[in-house]
Amino acid sequence: MKHRLHILQLINLSDMGGAERMVLSLAKSLDARLFRVSVACLNGGGTLLEQVRKHGFVGYSLSDKHSFHFLITLLRIMQEEKVDLVQTHGARAEFIGTLIGRLAGVPFIVSTLHDLYGFSNRGKYVFSRLTDPWITHYVSVTPMGRVLAMQKFKISQQRIDVIENGIDVGPLKNDQEVAKLRTHLSIAADDCLILTVANLRPVKGHIHILQAIKMMTVEEREGLVFCFVGQDQSNGRLQQVVREWELSKTVKFAGFQKDIFPYLHAADLFLLSSESEGMPMAVLEAMSVSCPVIATNVGGIVKMIENEQTGLLIPPCSATAIRKAVLKLSSDVGLRRKLALNALVQVQRRFSVERMAQKYQNLYCRCQAEREPEYLSCVAEKC
Repeated sequence: MKHRLHILQLINLSDMGGAERMVLSLAKSLDARLFRVSVACLNGGGTLLEQVRKHGFVGYSLSDKHSFHFLITLLRIMQEEKVDLVQTHGARAEFIGTLIGRLAGVPFIVSTLHDLYGFSNRGKYVFSRLTDPWITHYVSVTPMGRVLAMQKFKISQQRIDVIENGIDVGPLKNDQEVAKLRTHLSIAADDCLILTVANLRPVKGHIHILQAIKMMTVEEREGLVFCFVGQDQSNGRLQQVVREWELSKTVKFAGFQKDIFPYLHAADLFLLSSESEGMPMAVLEAMSVSCPVIATNVGGIVKMIENEQTGLLIPPCSATAIRKAVLKLSSDVGLRRKLALNALVQVQRRFSVERMAQKYQNLYCRCQAEREPEYLSCVAEKC
């Protein structure tokens, strides 16, 4: 083995959503003796690239908004930096990364499937059919995603693995920081803070939370505060609904936050009302800091949470179910403690970042061994 394999992670966005946090965790956790990692973002600079560079990795800021010059830049990066494997995240990254990767002579292209709602997108289907012959391997972050990919995209089972997202145990709670944040949000010490971390767009189901709050009586709503953390992609529509329904005292909008852990530490409950999901990192992050979770039973969430044991599962698009679950958990401290402790154990046992990184390393090594049969024995010697 003459050199470390150069893995280029190509992703659409650089704002820190779930896929972006997964890419950063993976880059930090791969064995530096075997792999050299760099990250390229198609929408230019952002928090992900800031963090990538902070941790000593090379980050490339691209932009596909104004011209096709970024394609030439990406081609040059792949050729000059001798990229061995491109791993793509998102439909646009898959299409661009596959075509430019093959033009650059990159031996392996790995496409990561993060969500399930993309399978119903006609454009995604067409582009995937065009690039499929040049993609070496696929990774789904959920078992259901693997099944759908095999059914809808006709991907053979030998070409797709399931590698569930992993996470480090979250940072320790700082009581002074929590008190300061709750004061900043005008939340009393004895209020129950219900936190949602998700960009404000329809598929995340914020409107169902607002409907649930509206259904509550004045007495039920007393002492409850809901906080939405995430980039507003609704053009202010949700804020308008809050004003029209006179929920401003109960609902807070915190916008995009680079670091969500202070909010998770300050929260009493975590609530995710998505209509469709892959394997949301926000749920893992809540579990990792012992914040009890209520989430819809969609996508990979059903593999992450055991109902009544590590969290509460509810049906999607149901304001009634949200209201019932929130009132149940907010009034039962004992149940909250039980769910939080069990969830933390679950994260440590099944969803560790080390487990995720090892599975990706095995995949990368399998790919390289196809080109260099003696590679695996060389890896064993190096480790």
